[in-house]
Amino acid sequence: MKGTRRIQDLTALDGLAQDCARAVGLAPAIVHLKGPLGVGKTTFVRFWLRHLGLPDTVRSPSFTLIECYDWNGQKIVHTDLFRLRGAREFENLGLRDYVGDALIFIEWPERGEWATPPPDVFLPLNTRKPDAGSPSSPLPCLNLRNLQGGSG
Repeated sequence: MKGTRRIQDLTALDGLAQDCARAVGLAPAIVHLKGPLGVGKTTFVRFWLRHLGLPDTVRSPSFTLIECYDWNGQKIVHTDLFRLRGAREFENLGLRDYVGDALIFIEWPERGEWATPPPDVFLPLNTRKPDAGSPSSPLPCLNLRNLQGGSG
């Protein structure tokens, strides 16, 4: 699945997450989520994981930097590198230990670009101001560039 989608509400964001969950499933993959603060990266991950059957207890990794889950024998890792303070802290996360064995969501991948594993899925979330005369939207436009993966 490639292309651009305009996301104007949570229902549309949830629909995109469902499409991604169907395409990738629980297969080991690395998902990069890039976008400004408050654009909906963690909400998107919550929606995706809910569509895989995880309960609504998915926690934000904003302050812990990393949250790990085991669901039906599959590892899931959700990390937020926004507050990362360098290479040593990145290495202490142990993220590389999960590559190839887990579904890994990385928010703010550019904050660890020297060591962040390359993505299988890249989701840049961009906010745009609405055109004059169009209804305002608090949620982002989502540019979906490269979604690939197996079913899970």
